[in-house]
Amino acid sequence: MNILNINEEIELAKRFYLPGIIIKHKCPECDTENINNLGENYLSYPITNKKEEIYFCCIKCNHEYLKSITIKMSVELH
Repeated sequence: MNILNINEEIELAKRFYLPGIIIKHKCPECDTENINNLGENYLSYPITNKKEEIYFCCIKCNHEYLKSITIKMSVELH
């Protein structure tokens, strides 16, 4: 059996959760560390191999900002 990698962009589900993925980032305004738990906060129609924007709102100064992530999928044959 072979697994072929086509490298296409694939649209995922309407509300796509990533359990176990927590992104920490420091606020660009006040340097407070903020967390976005992608197991609780879903992505809306994300596309693999393409940048997706993640929303943050600082818990200290309420500054709102976006950071980019890319979702890549892999499959292993055993």
